Amino acid sequence: MTRCKLLQKGGKLTGFVMEGHTGSAPAGEDVVCAALSSAAYLVANTLGGSSEVRDGYMAFHWDGDDTLLRGFAAHMEAIRDQYPEYVQIDYTEE
Repeated sequence: MTRCKLLQKGGKLTGFVMEGHTGSAPAGEDVVCAALSSAAYLVANTLGGSSEVRDGYMAFHWDGDDTLLRGFAAHMEAIRDQYPEYVQIDYTEE
């Protein structure tokens, strides 16, 4: 299962931490994992904030406008709604 912790401060999204592999298919064939990873990399590469990446883990922090992060959160929730057995989302106050 992939766990996505959406970080917020005072109601504003400030980043995310994603951990784990979904396990919905073998490595290289896992479309759920690919969708989650692609969205996370899009946000990190577009905003250029602080990020840390390693196998099965990505953390991203941002202190600017949270419009793209709100879109990311909505996208993560949509994927979770389609694949609830593979994706968990929590909102965490920093």
